[in-house]
Amino acid sequence: MLESTKPDADSKKRSLEILDSVSQRAFSKWNIVYELKGRKVHFRSWDSKALKDLDLSRLDFACATPARILDINAKLEGDVTGKLEEYSTAVNERLIRKSLALTQVNLPEETIRGLAEYPMRLPCAKDAAPPAP
Repeated sequence: MLESTKPDADSKKRSLEILDSVSQRAFSKWNIVYELKGRKVHFRSWDSKALKDLDLSRLDFACATPARILDINAKLEGDVTGKLEEYSTAVNERLIRKSLALTQVNLPEETIRGLAEYPMRLPCAKDAAPPAP
């Protein structure tokens, strides 16, 4: 679909139009468009339809730098790179509980805590920054 788009067309806009055309309405929980050359990620969710942009060139991917997080349903719009908050198990657990409540899924407390703690057990890829386009 995107290949048939005119070369001068706005690829982000066209990508979102394509995602809209295949949307399963409320079953499509979010849309993500990766702009590889511009090192940006554009996304929106069913609960927060405003388009958000994340500028990867402004992020520090070094292992010593604390990980950052953002609720995909945050009521924000535009560049959200500066809105990322420091990751913690507590923040992750809040997001997991919120997601479970929205989907009406019940999990044992031990499972929820395990899911919340899991990212902190993953090793960091030794100061590997994403390659420049």
